[in-house]
Amino acid sequence: MFFQVALAADLISSQRPSNRIDIGYMFCLPFSMVFISSDRLHKKCAPLFLRKDQEFVWGEDLKTDLARINQFYSKLPNSVKENGIMSFASGPPKDDEFLVTRLWDRHLPGWREKLELPKAGVDDARLKARINRIAELSKSGENVVTDMPQEPDWMIVKRSVFKKKGSWWQVPKDLEDPADS
Repeated sequence: MFFQVALAADLISSQRPSNRIDIGYMFCLPFSMVFISSDRLHKKCAPLFLRKDQEFVWGEDLKTDLARINQFYSKLPNSVKENGIMSFASGPPKDDEFLVTRLWDRHLPGWREKLELPKAGVDDARLKARINRIAELSKSGENVVTDMPQEPDWMIVKRSVFKKKGSWWQVPKDLEDPADS
């Protein structure tokens, strides 16, 4: 209805056929904290429909900020970067000069404290052995019986990632490749 009224009032151009499709993306607004777009129609219309706990971000501003974050992390020594990006960048830089940091502060309160929490009670070797056992059983077609009955049914999803993508190590540089063993 908004679209039809805006067209009739000549607030939205009827000369651009993609406007009808572009306005359809606005149906995502109720489900988002931050609506990001570089579409001028969204820039004009989205703020009219945002709740107080939502925000519109101009796509070009985000793109510029992400380039600045890339530059920020690029200055780290190679010895740090070779541990994989998640070891030092599981969240944005804590410096408020970054748009992404300010967005996280507004929409994900407590994220700074959560990043500081130490890993507690995780036995990596035991967890890895357990995952490998489940994966082997799933290949054989046998039912997987868990040693922790309170856990839900298992689902195994395998994904492959490049060790390095662009200039960033996705995983630690010295991580052994199972395909090589």
